[in-house]
Amino acid sequence: MTGDCGTSFISFSDYNTIRTGYYILPSRGAPISHDWTVNTSSSIDLEIHDLSGLAPWGYQSWQATRDISTQYLPGSTVSALAFGDVLTTNGICYSGRPTATIRP
Repeated sequence: MTGDCGTSFISFSDYNTIRTGYYILPSRGAPISHDWTVNTSSSIDLEIHDLSGLAPWGYQSWQATRDISTQYLPGSTVSALAFGDVLTTNGICYSGRPTATIRP
């Protein structure tokens, strides 16, 4: 999903694992740190995952994988939403709020 400074993503590796991250265009500055949250939800559960931290020095991108334990009913879907901002050497960039779903 395109944000104001690059792209961001979220996906399910399987129903127990999510992967998220971003890429900042070089013209928007070098990433310094990020406030990044992933919400995973189903019809019966909600989990909030804080993945905030320092950006990898010298890279325009960051990604993380996190195990989740969102409870769900058989045959229902689990959804994920990533959102946050990235502090760069040129200011603050906001995520495009990417989403993903999986039917375990």
